[in-house]
Amino acid sequence: EALKAQAVCARSYALYKSGFTCRGTISNPYSLSDTTASQVYRGVTGESKEAIAAVKATVGEVIYSGNDLVETFYFSTSGGSTESGIDVWGIKSAIYNSKPDLYELNPEKKPWVITYTLEKTGELLRNSGTDVGTVKSLKEMIVTGTGRVTSLKVTGSKATRTLGLQEAQSVFGLPSAKYKVVMGGKSAEMPYVTSDDTTERLFSSGLYAITGSGTLSKLDSSEQLIVISDDNMMNFPMADVPVGSVAFFGMGYGHGIGLSQSGAQGLAENGCDYKEIINYYFDDIRIDKYHVA
Repeated sequence: EALKAQAVCARSYALYKSGFTCRGTISNPYSLSDTTASQVYRGVTGESKEAIAAVKATVGEVIYSGNDLVETFYFSTSGGSTESGIDVWGIKSAIYNSKPDLYELNPEKKPWVITYTLEKTGELLRNSGTDVGTVKSLKEMIVTGTGRVTSLKVTGSKATRTLGLQEAQSVFGLPSAKYKVVMGGKSAEMPYVTSDDTTERLFSSGLYAITGSGTLSKLDSSEQLIVISDDNMMNFPMADVPVGSVAFFGMGYGHGIGLSQSGAQGLAENGCDYKEIINYYFDDIRIDKYHVA
């Protein structure tokens, strides 16, 4: 069912972008490409029997809002919640609202950590056309309700610059915009647990989690804790960062708008069919056979 939802979204996206049009730039001349500039497509070598079956089972089905085809964005992993179109790309549409993605329990992209020395950080900035001198600090200035950083302040010996959501991801090679910055030498998150009259700090080794049904499991990450709330997942960095470095502790992979492929898999595993999955991630839409206007 997740693959069928993906098939309908991919078909709708391709048709929305179709036509012999171009953007008129040498670096990105096409209206539709097979990279992350549009949506990734690996060609026939990336196909499978299951994917082909999903395409055939949904043949001709696309997604409309009113009488218009929908630009059905999709991505790998949300990290607990999708993002609204307005917060990432400035798209003012009720179709792309933020959605809790709590069934994303076996994500394609696990929580990640990227660490750079401050010297390397400065080099990456200069390579992108931003020179602040010797980098002193990085700090999240604006964070959306889902945890994505839309404004990152970089302070250097020469200047202070603010990077937007996509610019920061591009400069530092971040899989998503859902991250926390920890400077070297600063204390990481310090989770505590309270029992009766005792409060004790949790250390990254030897931690276990217990579910509501009583299932006990050992945590397999010593870098960050992931906590599931009613409408999101949040990360708490626990690993120390070396002095003279900066670390990005993050979750998710991709832009975060529309259908989460990892979340769709989780919904399917919990009994949702492909139409329910699509209607969960996109508002004000309908699924119908493609017709030429």
